[in-house]
Amino acid sequence: MTRKYKPVEGCEECEYWGEACAECMLYGEAELIKPKTYAIRDKSNGSFYPRMRLDDILEEINRDRSEGWTDYDETDWREGLEQFTEWELIEDGQA
Repeated sequence: MTRKYKPVEGCEECEYWGEACAECMLYGEAELIKPKTYAIRDKSNGSFYPRMRLDDILEEINRDRSEGWTDYDETDWREGLEQFTEWELIEDGQA
């Protein structure tokens, strides 16, 4: 997973791109954005995952699909979780 950083106020490059530039990240001026995590339970075996990242959830939903499959993303992942996995959302995201 790629780390994401908030743009630094006053840095022209950060403000232009809408995300932290390499220089601000390198010199520690950019603040790391913590990814949201979700509590998930696997209904098939009772396993509990207390802090699963959305990237990991999307990987499970979209894995092993046919070539014509349209991947679920951050806008519709809850539907995909319910329809195409044995996982259940227990608790909404925490940063």
